[in-house]
Amino acid sequence: KLEKVTLPGRVVAIGNSAFAGDASLKKVIWEDGNYDQEIGSNAFAKTALVEFTFPKRLKTMDYRAFFACKNLKSIQTNTMITSIGESAFEGCIKLTGALELPSTVTYINSNAFKNTGFSKISIADGYDTLTIGYEAFGKCLNLLEVTLPGRTKTLSESVFKASANLEALHIENIQEGRTFKNLPSGYMEGYTFEGWLTSDGDAVTTTSEMVSKGVSTVYPQWIAETYDVYFYTNGGSISQTS
Repeated sequence: KLEKVTLPGRVVAIGNSAFAGDASLKKVIWEDGNYDQEIGSNAFAKTALVEFTFPKRLKTMDYRAFFACKNLKSIQTNTMITSIGESAFEGCIKLTGALELPSTVTYINSNAFKNTGFSKISIADGYDTLTIGYEAFGKCLNLLEVTLPGRTKTLSESVFKASANLEALHIENIQEGRTFKNLPSGYMEGYTFEGWLTSDGDAVTTTSEMVSKGVSTVYPQWIAETYDVYFYTNGGSISQTS
């Protein structure tokens, strides 16, 4: 029947599966400390968590750290986080609104925010390169806008898979003359992804230049799939009625 936990800042790590499956735990406060802190794999997976206060020196969270915490409504991201593990927040469907990730993030692993309710996601620019894994923002049905920093080095082709309502991808660019090289593809049932368009409606190619030292915005283009349906009478007949 444990409902609330307060951890002092001198706790530097929460071990694997430490609170996993706790059906009563609703609130965790982890106070700021003087040393780097981390959360292990499955540490809070499938708990009843509603609120979690992260310490500012939190650096890493591992595989499925908050997996399927379906009641989790808010997370604080004013931390020194560098790595967000695979499926860390997958299935946290009540995480809504805007998610702002700090400039310290270098890895957002596969499925990290899959099937969450965020409408906007932005990642601050910085000096270290950023890698984003497959379906990291997949199946986010409320997701409308994403802002990526110019330091993005690796972006999985399926990063937005089944995020059917994505309207715009903003890319902050810090190098003059930089081009669009590896934009992700879109996946949506019943539609074919035809590529990205500029605000002028021009197709974006690998040689299209971004806005110099500004923000470039591209828009996904979807074409509805159509099918031909044939009916055979198998020896019978078809008559037209008015």
